[in-house]
Amino acid sequence: MALTEAYNTFRKAICTAPPADAYFRWDAPGVESSKPNEEDTSRKIGETMNKMQQHNFDKHRHTYRATHVKMQGIVKRKLTVLPDLSKHLQHSLFKEPGKTYDVAARYANEPVFLQADQDPGLRGLSMRVFDV
Repeated sequence: MALTEAYNTFRKAICTAPPADAYFRWDAPGVESSKPNEEDTSRKIGETMNKMQQHNFDKHRHTYRATHVKMQGIVKRKLTVLPDLSKHLQHSLFKEPGKTYDVAARYANEPVFLQADQDPGLRGLSMRVFDV
């Protein structure tokens, strides 16, 4: 038995997750559903983020985001939807194969406090897609 076959047989035996090449529609039943206390949890997260912002304002007398506080750079590029994108993936932003969008990617550090660019730590990336 080839190594790949053995791996796949083992994976199927121990893993309940769908295969990596299985796709789910975003609106398929069971993909997204409200959890018990989800509204309360969301409120608590918002309160925590407000406290983090208030802490930074009190310390620096300037407003900052709750996370990814310090921007380290922005890259402006274009995003093109693959012209041969599989039909089942063609919805929302990816509905028109070959369509191009302007994007801005923002790189920032992760902590909730200001941090020197040279300091080790987690970094984040967010992307803004224009004219969707």
